[in-house]
Amino acid sequence: MNPSFSKLTLLSLTLLSLSLAVPAQINLAAGVSYLTGSQPDGLVSGDFNADGLPDLAMTVDAPDRILVLPGTGMGLFGAPITTLVGAGTSPHSLFAADFDLNGVLDLAVTLQNSNQVQIWSGTGAGTFTLSGSTAVGLEPRAITGGDFDGDGDIDLASGNRDGNSASILLNNGLGAFPTATTISAGSDIRDIAAGDLDGDGDLDLLLSSHDTRTLERLVNNGGSFTVGASLFVGGQVRPEGIAIADVNGDGQNDVLAAANGGGFEIIAIFLGATGPAMKVNTLGIDTSDVAAADLDGDGDLDLATANKTSNNVSILQNLGAATFSAPQLLPAGTSPEVLLLADLNLSGLADVAVANRDSNNVTVFLNGMGTTGGGATYPGSNEDFVLRTGVNGPATATADIKTMTAGNNIVVEVDSPNGSYDFTIPVLIGQFIPTGFVPGGTVAGFPEIQFNPSFAFIIYDGSTQPIFGGGLLPPAGLSFAFQAIPGFAGNSVFLQALSIAPSAQTGNQFFTASDAHELQVL
Repeated sequence: MNPSFSKLTLLSLTLLSLSLAVPAQINLAAGVSYLTGSQPDGLVSGDFNADGLPDLAMTVDAPDRILVLPGTGMGLFGAPITTLVGAGTSPHSLFAADFDLNGVLDLAVTLQNSNQVQIWSGTGAGTFTLSGSTAVGLEPRAITGGDFDGDGDIDLASGNRDGNSASILLNNGLGAFPTATTISAGSDIRDIAAGDLDGDGDLDLLLSSHDTRTLERLVNNGGSFTVGASLFVGGQVRPEGIAIADVNGDGQNDVLAAANGGGFEIIAIFLGATGPAMKVNTLGIDTSDVAAADLDGDGDLDLATANKTSNNVSILQNLGAATFSAPQLLPAGTSPEVLLLADLNLSGLADVAVANRDSNNVTVFLNGMGTTGGGATYPGSNEDFVLRTGVNGPATATADIKTMTAGNNIVVEVDSPNGSYDFTIPVLIGQFIPTGFVPGGTVAGFPEIQFNPSFAFIIYDGSTQPIFGGGLLPPAGLSFAFQAIPGFAGNSVFLQALSIAPSAQTGNQFFTASDAHELQVL
């Protein structure tokens, strides 16, 4: 075995797996929850602090505010950033877009108690400033957007629960919405969605009408809307969250409605946006929201629902032509009501996030990182260069996987038992990811991490020097210790030691890698 590897080849953990010709599968990591404050709602994603990483934004009560969880990489999120909206306004839903075309994401917010849609302009730092308010129908519960009039900017539409209506807000080209046009349709509006429902190339609107058990269509006529034909969801179930997507791959948009009632929990699917509905069981209780995205990378759209009384998320894999698998249930927080499918870890596949209204947190299920089998090991390149780890005890090299909890004392040692790597430069690298998934990128998080340009991180002791000080490996080896900090349950730290030595022939640096160790945080 060649003990040397080029500099760029071995600066990240390398794990080998066999590629087998098996059907696409949905492999979501266990959920990781983030505290948000009281009753999170209106969950959306976008890069709100201009660092190139996806963030999460939502509305939160007491005090009424917009809260941003900034992405720190690999689908993990940092401390919340808050923008106060105003006492007693009851912000509910969000829509994110660059309304003024200045290159920075803004937010539109529905205020249920003041019957307004407000525009909050992004600062590029995760905060927002109020730039306008527009009166709409009574109790605007939901909001959507798109270029309704074909002029190149983003317009808005709110679904008004007590007003039994939709309000259309056209952008004046400067990011302002001077007036709204309100159209009566349905009763007890729970959601609104935009999409081309008639194949004419412009965006129509769809309302979830809870009391009438229907979906109400608003047909776009060049930026003005007229009421179209209703879609009947069912005699016992009532619609909640809705979505528009092509789930059977025929090039035409279909309509999806999360619906519940009479002991039934379903997704009502209207292929081609026409009836009757195809009904798919979610196995949840009080199915409240639905979304569609390609979760397994096979090119068609899979489904997910939030189930607010059973406190879980249903995942339904599209097996082709809108035939779906039995639901996979993922435990969430208490009263998950709002669902988001978006690529939060930049893996190329959509991840799943849900806002849990009564546990005051958001749960994120990451996707697209590959899976590992139980009892996995992570071999290095040479057995004469050794990494040892210990949890509340002596460091050992015999077990590649160990578990720890917050407050445990972690010991890390690097050694060359036969002396063949004495007086080389030791460096410890690692990756921090959800337990059960192969490392695939970089993230800041634990214990303190400085980024390395080759997609591994180097762990530091809080100073400007590496833990091993940048010195040479003595015959007795080197060691350090740290204490596991709280807040990372369900995740793992992968550690690997590198030995840096110059090449006598070229003067370039080469690396030898120890076995890697996985420390699972319980």
